[in-house]
Amino acid sequence: GTSSGITDLAGNALASFAFQLDNMSGQDFTNPELTDGFVDDNGSSITVNVSEFIGFDLNQNDASGYAGPAGDASGMAFDASGANAANLDWNSEAIKDAFTVNVNGQNLASSDFSLSFDAAMQDIRISLNPEVQIFAGQSVTLDFDSTKITANNAPQITDSNGNPLQPNTIVIDNDSSVVDPNPTLEEVQSQLDAANDNLANAQADINSKQAALDNLQSQYDGALAQVTLTEAERDSFQAQFDIANADLATANDNLAAAQADINSKQADLDNLQAQYDDAQAQIGFTEAQRDAFQADLQQAQNDLNNANDNLAAAQTEINSKQDALNTLQTQYDDALAQIAFTESERDSFQSQFQQAQNDLNQAYNDLQFAQAELTNLGEQLNAIPAQATNGWSESSGQSITIE
Repeated sequence: GTSSGITDLAGNALASFAFQLDNMSGQDFTNPELTDGFVDDNGSSITVNVSEFIGFDLNQNDASGYAGPAGDASGMAFDASGANAANLDWNSEAIKDAFTVNVNGQNLASSDFSLSFDAAMQDIRISLNPEVQIFAGQSVTLDFDSTKITANNAPQITDSNGNPLQPNTIVIDNDSSVVDPNPTLEEVQSQLDAANDNLANAQADINSKQAALDNLQSQYDGALAQVTLTEAERDSFQAQFDIANADLATANDNLAAAQADINSKQADLDNLQAQYDDAQAQIGFTEAQRDAFQADLQQAQNDLNNANDNLAAAQTEINSKQDALNTLQTQYDDALAQIAFTESERDSFQSQFQQAQNDLNQAYNDLQFAQAELTNLGEQLNAIPAQATNGWSESSGQSITIE
């Protein structure tokens, strides 16, 4: 039999073909998306371009794609300006939470910026607070996550046909010309290293000062002990000196007594000699008288000799006592000089000790300053975020869209 199918009138089968049709449909199923953006010259705002006009839940329930009267792009329930019955606008937290601004790898808090939409220019404006100003050379990205809007029970951002804004992340061109006054990571690291060196030097200085202080304390204690010892020696010398002076005074008294005795004996001898001479001169001088005078004269001579011996002994004793006194005087003078020297040493040690204490206090102050500087630099270092490098790159000033 014959096969059935599409044929011409002559029964010829229709040949297979492929033909491209012109699509004249006005239905829009393309999602709007963030295309690119840039930071202004003073680093205080970001302008983000969108592929088409957007608003809140525009024409969400109108399957025909009806977009409302001319000049009204609000769709069913919302105005593109952001005003609506629920007082929802672009700067509402529910909307801001869906936009994440990242500068140099650090996400800004939603309180750091405000959002608005310029219907005429068809772009989103992000106005930054002064404390998060963007500086030249910093990397900037913007992420949009529509699920965060849903989570807050807020309407979606759509185009005029109800197509939701496409979630994506874009790199923002940084046109800021403001120079970052903050130190770089390398500068802070260098300052941190210097502060660590200063801290180590201050600690070493403290250790050195403490060792010097301990050494001076030991010497000072030794000097004080030496002063105490020589004062005891001085007291001993003084006692011996007083005794020697008393002994010398006694010896001088003995010498004076011996001298007086000698003078008396010499007078007696002179008197007897005179009597003897007179007796010799007298014719009638008897032998017995002569012998008696001779005996008396001999006894007087013996007494004189004995007195001279006593005088010599007294003189020897005086010389001995004087030598002892001189020795004691020399020792006493040495002791006084030693006391004066050790007191001078003590005063010198006291002065050095005080200076060492002052140096130690200064070293502690330097250490506290170095520690404070180290803490401050550590805080600066912690405040510098790591460079954001994951998931995107930028070269030659060209933006890259990441979906």
